[in-house]
Amino acid sequence: MNRLVLLISFLFLTLYYCNDDGPTEPKLPVEMPEPTNVEEETNTEQTDNDQDNSSTDETNDDNSDQSSTDTDQDSNTDETNDDNGDQTSTDTDQDNSEDNFSHTVLPDAIEDLFEMKGDIESDTVWVYIQGGAVLDRDYPLNSSNSSGCSNCDQDEAEVFDYPYFVDDLVVYPFQSQHLNPYIHRESELTFEQAKIESALSAEIIKKVIDHFNSMEKTIYLIGHSYGAFLVNEILSKYGSIARKSISLNGRLDMDQVVVDGFSEGIVWLFDENGQNPYEAEVPEEYASEIKLISNLSKLNAGLGFNRYTEKLAEVDLSDAIFLFSENDMNVGDFTPEAIKLLKETNPAEHLIILENGTHETIFADLRETKKLHDLIIMDN
Repeated sequence: MNRLVLLISFLFLTLYYCNDDGPTEPKLPVEMPEPTNVEEETNTEQTDNDQDNSSTDETNDDNSDQSSTDTDQDSNTDETNDDNGDQTSTDTDQDNSEDNFSHTVLPDAIEDLFEMKGDIESDTVWVYIQGGAVLDRDYPLNSSNSSGCSNCDQDEAEVFDYPYFVDDLVVYPFQSQHLNPYIHRESELTFEQAKIESALSAEIIKKVIDHFNSMEKTIYLIGHSYGAFLVNEILSKYGSIARKSISLNGRLDMDQVVVDGFSEGIVWLFDENGQNPYEAEVPEEYASEIKLISNLSKLNAGLGFNRYTEKLAEVDLSDAIFLFSENDMNVGDFTPEAIKLLKETNPAEHLIILENGTHETIFADLRETKKLHDLIIMDN
């Protein structure tokens, strides 16, 4: 599974599942209608036509000669249009493929848009947006991530036995691929459909934040990888709607060659220095999942195509924190333009650079997680 996760996470994946119970099956609170079976409808229509034709033939026996003549003429017409037949069939197949896809319908009940862990009475709510886009659910920032240190010995581990977020409520919004079975069925997603689905994921997060804002909670919005792109999207569309917005291991401007590849369902990664993007080869054992990988890749492109250096240029980022790792093989390094924006042109509250860090460092090394947590809450 790890090889598949690495491949489909390029822009956006939390590789470490911090919940002791492991990832769960995606919840589907909305029962989606079955896709239309175009072939069955066609057969039904053909049967009705045959019945109508049979009745007409019996009624019009006296006109059989004329019918024969018409049939000959129709036959000649069919032969004349043979060259167009194949193209028409191809166009119809493409239309049917798009018609079979139904966009995500958001449930009316706000409780069906998220899961949560922790103290439901807490005044502090962490809204965590997971990486991906993947079908598995990811639950960091809970009690199982509150002690120990992956990169230190036993004596040092006790020093980092830190409560982190366990006294608060952590909320995990769903994304469109968790609610919509069409995204992981046989029908192939188009890039334009992927843009809409990615925008719906941002809409879900906005609804969840509004819900807890209405309860006068202190909200911290935090997203990793694909989730970081969703944080960027929320900021660009709605401004600062949380006490702080934290974008971890995303990008402001993704390399165009990578966006183009993902928009066609092709996976791209970066070298060990976070540079030189390249097309990744899907292992043979995952060949049967190629359509799913393609659809999820297009969801990545559905956000990655945005130029956030432009979209965030006029947004108040004084309560926003951005973090990137220099050796990120999933999303690559920040561009000089992005660094200039966040440091000089429109300064964010903090821009954190993890030297020699990877895509997973911020959660794999609990010392870095502790630093991040303390930085977020230190001035509240």
